[in-house]
Amino acid sequence: MGIKNLAFCDAEVAYPSSTSTARYSLDATMKILRWKKLDLVGGPKPTTRVLDGGAALQDSEEDGTAAEEDDNQFSPSVLSRTAYKFITEEVLSANPDVVLIEKQRWRSGGGSAVQQWTVRVNTLEAMLWAILETVKRTQQPRLGGGKALDVRAVDPKRVGQYWLGQHARALSERDEEALAHDMSALSVEDDESDDVGEADSKATKKPSRSKAEKSAKIAILRSWLAEHAMSTIPSTPTRMPCIAFSVDFNAEPTRQALLPKAKALRKKKSSKSSRATGADVELAEELPAAEIKKLDDITDCFLQAAAWVAWDLNKFQLLAVLGSDGTKSPSLIDEAEILRMIEEIGGV
Repeated sequence: MGIKNLAFCDAEVAYPSSTSTARYSLDATMKILRWKKLDLVGGPKPTTRVLDGGAALQDSEEDGTAAEEDDNQFSPSVLSRTAYKFITEEVLSANPDVVLIEKQRWRSGGGSAVQQWTVRVNTLEAMLWAILETVKRTQQPRLGGGKALDVRAVDPKRVGQYWLGQHARALSERDEEALAHDMSALSVEDDESDDVGEADSKATKKPSRSKAEKSAKIAILRSWLAEHAMSTIPSTPTRMPCIAFSVDFNAEPTRQALLPKAKALRKKKSSKSSRATGADVELAEELPAAEIKKLDDITDCFLQAAAWVAWDLNKFQLLAVLGSDGTKSPSLIDEAEILRMIEEIGGV
């Protein structure tokens, strides 16, 4: 979550039948409808003001410094309107059943000081919760739903540990050659740091744990979305349900921006502009890879949504262990796996 870099993902999930016990039927399908990053305070700023007499005066530079304008954007009166606009125009417009909000921290790195930007982001988080709680208390039951809006907090640290752990377990089940190949893929750093002149110095410098985890999460998500049949199979251990993905047209530009530059589709430069077809030009305009600089934001929101679905699938798997007559199904019993799943979903 951020104010100038707020990423969100809107997904439609199809869960398996709770009465089915077949392993393949426990998989879920996640259709990504929207997936983008917003700047909540990046809109146009007014340059004129109207007096009571109707005369418009041009704002002068002496009316206030840039710092004062910045503070005004994050004042409670202005930020509350920003949060309300985001909830009503972006979140509730999709008529969601569940809304996940990333849990924010007050301190990072063990520091004692609370940064100003941290206060602003946490203020936005509190406003989002307040607005959604008001909606839950005042709205009528939705048609066909009969169920109130479910708003939950998601711990980004827990989500990261979950997917990194799942991926490591999936790798350990493969042969040694595949393990070495995938681990080398996880060590690839973000595309933002691909400057050739700095390659030698970065090769000898060990990245921080935080940066390494961010790079690993980006690599994991790329492994899910790079193939034609997109799914969590690369990070799913045996006997665990997986999630299949489909990406809607509105979310495809973000997916292409996330993929490595070598794999992302781009319009090839040609000395003869007449050779470029209309389809090539349209595709190039739909790939704002250069505009999306912080891939970790869009990665985190996707992984958090996928983790929520995966934790729900764990519940389905636990239910599937019990047959319709209340007896355990021998084909699905794995005591160690069940204990691990119970521990994972215990706090959900």
